[in-house]
Amino acid sequence: MSQATTITHTGNLISSEAHSVSGELHATTEHHAGPHIPGTQGEVIDGLSVMGFPVTNTILSTWIFMVFLFLGVAVLYTALRTNGLPRVRAFGIDMVSRLDDFLTNALSEKRIARKFLPLVG
Repeated sequence: MSQATTITHTGNLISSEAHSVSGELHATTEHHAGPHIPGTQGEVIDGLSVMGFPVTNTILSTWIFMVFLFLGVAVLYTALRTNGLPRVRAFGIDMVSRLDDFLTNALSEKRIARKFLPLVG
């Protein structure tokens, strides 16, 4: 028994039909051209809304991360501007120095590295 496959392409949709000469086998599959990107919709947290908009677990975890990020930046900023917290100040200076050395090695010129340091850092 021989089998024929027909593939049609219209826009972003590719349709494929497989059927046999006797008509016994008939399968149709459709899929979109391009990469498959799964939906990333968070689960709504019951009872939690902001100005009428429901809050999802993704939004809540982003807010928690942002609080810790801003606290870390505030502590580092305070340590760099004052003489308090000398270890945090040394850590901040060391990180900026390492990033500067990395960019200097990657771009092979100190002037260009210093130009792009605020963009990368």
